[in-house]
Amino acid sequence: MKAALIVLTALLTSCIGTSRAAREDALLPTVVMAWGNTEYGVKSDTLRGIADAVEDGDLLEDSVMLGFVDDVEAALIARDIDMITLSPWATLKGYAERGIEDRVEDGELVEQAAVFLRRRLVNFDESITILSQGGPWPVVSVRTNLRSRVATPQGKLPLVAVAQNNGCSTYHHR
Repeated sequence: MKAALIVLTALLTSCIGTSRAAREDALLPTVVMAWGNTEYGVKSDTLRGIADAVEDGDLLEDSVMLGFVDDVEAALIARDIDMITLSPWATLKGYAERGIEDRVEDGELVEQAAVFLRRRLVNFDESITILSQGGPWPVVSVRTNLRSRVATPQGKLPLVAVAQNNGCSTYHHR
């Protein structure tokens, strides 16, 4: 029993480290790339939405929202998960959606291209949420049957645990 407890503790500890490593080494660089700049990416969509809101009179001034854009960008450039968690992305998300719609309305994008941009925005938003939630993710199952294998850079290794958060699974091996 004591050996089983030690193994379970080791699994949970590795789960925490792997989840954080996956977020920082895989998800975070992807989020930074999706953010883009003033010409392309989620940042471009957001800036376009803010400009459209000012143009339509729905937003009296853009300085606060542009400051929020700068805050999100600073957090992403710093690759600091705590800063990302505290960033005002939730406030800006609607402007990013608006920016995509404005491009379609102005004839700059066909609907098929807008579908791609909307999907990128959904993925970006979900990724920000995952980064902000942190961990550890609960271990849903621990396998003692080591016949289950998962592909890794080191080859196929026995699968010993599955951690899950909002439907996303992280597989752990030993």
